[in-house]
Amino acid sequence: MGVLLSLLKTAGSYGFSDVESTASLSAPQLEGRCGSLALRRETSDFGIVDKVNYRSSRMLRSVLQDNSMGIVLLILLAQLREKVLFDESKGSVKQVKLIGNLYDKCHRTMNILLAFLTDGSEDSLDKSHEKFEGAIENYAKSLPLLPKLYKEFGLRHADAWALCRPLIRASLTFAKDATKSESTPDFLIPFYPFSDDMKESYSIMIPPKSWNHISPIIFQTFFSYSIYDLIFPEERYQTEIARVKKEIDRLLMLQKGGKDAIGMQSSMAAAVAAAGGTQRDIRQATAFTKSHDLDLQRYRQSAEMMTFDLKRQKEHCDNVRASIKQLSEQFFSDLSGCNGVMESASVFFTTCVYARCLLSPEDAMYCAHFIMMLHETGTPGFYTIELFDIIVSALVGSLYSITEDEAGCLGIFFSIIWETIVKWRYQPDEFEKQVKGKVCTVIRYA
Repeated sequence: MGVLLSLLKTAGSYGFSDVESTASLSAPQLEGRCGSLALRRETSDFGIVDKVNYRSSRMLRSVLQDNSMGIVLLILLAQLREKVLFDESKGSVKQVKLIGNLYDKCHRTMNILLAFLTDGSEDSLDKSHEKFEGAIENYAKSLPLLPKLYKEFGLRHADAWALCRPLIRASLTFAKDATKSESTPDFLIPFYPFSDDMKESYSIMIPPKSWNHISPIIFQTFFSYSIYDLIFPEERYQTEIARVKKEIDRLLMLQKGGKDAIGMQSSMAAAVAAAGGTQRDIRQATAFTKSHDLDLQRYRQSAEMMTFDLKRQKEHCDNVRASIKQLSEQFFSDLSGCNGVMESASVFFTTCVYARCLLSPEDAMYCAHFIMMLHETGTPGFYTIELFDIIVSALVGSLYSITEDEAGCLGIFFSIIWETIVKWRYQPDEFEKQVKGKVCTVIRYA
């Protein structure tokens, strides 16, 4: 596992996806994780971006795609986490902190491997033959279907959905884009969440009694999307684009030389001298070298990509939110059983929110923003205040049964929820506008 993680970070150039602890992520880093791959790279280490070796990255991806090795490793990592927790073999007794660290490392490696295998950003660089298969197509042809992952491989429903989500989102994109001349590719059809086969698989994933309190449509909708589909970090995009453009201007000034570059060269020379550099080091630092030229090309490419991603994600988020709003009338309607809606908030939190918010910082943010979206759209049968009460009670009880990374994810989730609660509590205007008089204020007790 350690070797695999090192390969993904070095040869695969995915070091930006790894963090020591989810609790250490800053606000700009969390905002960056809501955006595109380019934005994530720029915000992961506060503007310090490792050079991407496309040749080694393509080679590693090709090896992992061969004989479905990457898929096998993904499933084994998902199964290994449970083995770490519940291994009763001889000599398996370990310290609690060690067990937690091993569990977190398994899950972190699985998340990075999943992101790497489904990254199609380099597909255009490697179309060497007519029957070229991109990253998503290769992944779809190797991955078992959702019900098989759950039943035969024994993955938890949240993990099974996580492995299938890149393909589910791709199938939804094809289905909703009416401007495309081609239909949904065959390799994505089995992962379309509205298909009959997929709908039939949902019933086995949670206890039968739970379907008295939530509908399959909200279960499917909640697990089908990611934070990229809900949140558009426009301010973070603009900040990073502005920063990158300043770097471009600085390098162009250094390249041009002359009077405009004197002040900058003096600062660079002073910095090198303060670090104990020789006269040769100073001359190299103040001259426009091949390394500077490569940096200039990278900055230009990043600025162009983020500008394009900004427009594309804004349009995408608007479309997804509009689609979810159209479906919201069905989320908690036609519930069977005695007082079907009575326990909807509790069942929704247990089977959907809590099961997913521990998986990654992105999932934690997604869960919080999905809840707020249900509130903002006035979803019938959704009682926001009741759900907040359940969340606070559940989090207190969960503190003694989660790992360090899971605690960080839970903190990210709760910080977003708590920000809303505090606003409603201490800003009367916000309470009047968003809460007072709405059905969300009701707290129902059995």
